[in-house]
Amino acid sequence: MVNGIRREDITSIDFRNVQGMKATEDEKLKRVSQEFESVFVAQMLNIMDKTIERTGFISGGQAEEKFRSMLNQYIAQDIAKSPTGSIGIAKQMYEQMKRTL
Repeated sequence: MVNGIRREDITSIDFRNVQGMKATEDEKLKRVSQEFESVFVAQMLNIMDKTIERTGFISGGQAEEKFRSMLNQYIAQDIAKSPTGSIGIAKQMYEQMKRTL
């Protein structure tokens, strides 16, 4: 026998939770967009950094290269999170993905 939908079944649904899930998905989308921009900017900074000639007595070698790579990654994360310093990739990516999802 098939049970019908009762009024109690509908009124017991907590629709606030559904809106909360949507907000959570929205935050995830923003975070992923910022992370993508961060990776892109870090790659750009690393490539730009390779154009600088480092010669002489105080050249740091492999340790300096690793440090500069980590520094560029940190700077890129700050740029991507900044509301005014971002290059705009995260915002555009977020808006585009929000429309399609």
